[in-house]
Amino acid sequence: MSTRVILLDDQVPPENMDTATFKKNVFKKFGESEHNRAFVDQCIFMTEIITSLKDTGYQIITAREYNEAIEKIEKTEYDIAIIDLGWYMDFSLPENERPSAGWKLCDKLDEIDKKKGRKTPQILFSSRFPTMPELSFEAARRMKLPIYKQSSDFVKNTLLATIRFVESNVTLVSKDVSDNKFSNEIRNLIIDSFKEPLREYKKWTWITIVFVCTSLLILISGILLVYEKKVEVGTITSIGSIITGSLSSLLYRRLNKSEKTINENKNQLLKDIKRLK
Repeated sequence: MSTRVILLDDQVPPENMDTATFKKNVFKKFGESEHNRAFVDQCIFMTEIITSLKDTGYQIITAREYNEAIEKIEKTEYDIAIIDLGWYMDFSLPENERPSAGWKLCDKLDEIDKKKGRKTPQILFSSRFPTMPELSFEAARRMKLPIYKQSSDFVKNTLLATIRFVESNVTLVSKDVSDNKFSNEIRNLIIDSFKEPLREYKKWTWITIVFVCTSLLILISGILLVYEKKVEVGTITSIGSIITGSLSSLLYRRLNKSEKTINENKNQLLKDIKRLK
């Protein structure tokens, strides 16, 4: 199963629109200013990143609008998240929230991860890291990887290398967690399988002790009575034989039953272990 990467960025072009048509529509709607030309170049660059990731074998899920990003975060689990910090071209957001909308997406993903007991590695993508180094420090403080965003092969290769690095480490951690989980399940199965036989063993150990002590008391009392010539030796011998025989017969039946229970539990345990593999 391929690694699922979600890319949340307002500069991701529409999937059903070619580059030329997208560029034409942007210039028609907003004008062909230097800022808009830079925006279009960045969008084309994002298309190249998506293509490179898909060609490498990653499963890519994108969102270019903030509300769509929230919806996809809530509905599906991902192995790695790439989150754009500034959402300047999403006019559905209040203007004062656009520069830092990416932080809210990170927080939302953290919130859902916490509820579901997982941790999705996050890469924070921004062109402002060189001019605002405090953003990099804040990203590191929040346990996000800050990656500089710029239309260049160097940045694209850096992002791809970072994703590979994160992916390899996530795989190792997942394997360790999986191995630990398997070991814990095996341990729990063993404990559950032998819990009842051990309880029975403990119970019959105490019953045996009580029987033996009672038998000893009876025999000691009988010896005293024989010594005082109040009871015949044959009577005491008969009573001892009855007690010993009853005790032996009872313990033999319980031993056979316990052995049968242990064998049944052993066979069930082997079946459960095969099911877990």
